[in-house]
Amino acid sequence: MTLEAAGDKLRQVAHRTGLRVAANFQSVSGHENGNMYPGPHYRRAYCLMYEATEPELGFRLPLPAEETGDLTLPLPGPLSPAATEEAASAITQGLDRVSDQSQDRDPTAGDALKARVVSAWRGRAMSGSIATTTLVLVGGYAGSGKTEFARFLGDVSGWAFLDKGSITRRLTERLRSRPRHTASDQAAITPSCMAC
Repeated sequence: MTLEAAGDKLRQVAHRTGLRVAANFQSVSGHENGNMYPGPHYRRAYCLMYEATEPELGFRLPLPAEETGDLTLPLPGPLSPAATEEAASAITQGLDRVSDQSQDRDPTAGDALKARVVSAWRGRAMSGSIATTTLVLVGGYAGSGKTEFARFLGDVSGWAFLDKGSITRRLTERLRSRPRHTASDQAAITPSCMAC
């Protein structure tokens, strides 16, 4: 196929799918020779045109699941009841160590969370959790390990982990070019954070 024919076919594929690519012979030649790396629209159009994936066309290395062609997540093997109880006990002890000492007001709240985490780890959380959705809010001072603890809960229980900081950081950085680094912040806020 000539460069002009490849460009025509690429433009047709791009037009059908709503992609914006010029697909002239210079750009196709640059992509084939390796002088230019195709952008996302071009890569998608090439994949559709050749009916291949990005790794098959050499745009990127395959992900581990793509190498075998199996895109399902592996399920853990069954554990013995003794190992399950030992792990559940370890999770409970770990949660006891990091729990807040202010549970005097409602000690059942901490026990309920521990029970839900252990139940989720055992794989039984779906039995009754659809009707009783749980939201666990992890709070604390800056640098106190909130994200790490939330990741631990997510890893152990399989629950979704949502970090507000990673979601809002891009928006706030656009609004204020250097957050926490202005003279007023360093004078007023930083000493307060360091004192905690």
